[in-house]
Amino acid sequence: METNTKYKRGKNPNSMKNLKPIKKGSVLNPIGANAHDPIKKAIKKFTNQYLIEVINMAVMGNLKGLQDVVKNPDSPAIQVGVAKCLFTAISKGDWDTLESIIVRIIGKVPDKIEHSGSVDTAPQIVITLPDNGRNAPDDKK
Repeated sequence: METNTKYKRGKNPNSMKNLKPIKKGSVLNPIGANAHDPIKKAIKKFTNQYLIEVINMAVMGNLKGLQDVVKNPDSPAIQVGVAKCLFTAISKGDWDTLESIIVRIIGKVPDKIEHSGSVDTAPQIVITLPDNGRNAPDDKK
């Protein structure tokens, strides 16, 4: 087998002809190497359907529905596990765990950030977070 040592590895003009320059800042594969794998897409779609179903039950306070999912022998294991965790968190009043599970599955609600001010003065930044009941008036004590 003959090798062409005239060019360094990757510098052969025939190889270089096949390369196309990319625009600065563009991302050629933004969702990963296996983004087009049909099996992974099907599993993700299948899993999301069951997870969203149990999250809706939790958000609506349907504890009986969560228990039914756990007791049903035909429920997928992932749905049973999440339903059990959600049920336990709701029963104990553990809202941090409940929020963590929901944020992990659905995603975080985006925060709104506003900027005002001029170039000459220091900027004033206002960050608005979703109201979760923590900002209740003090007169309810």
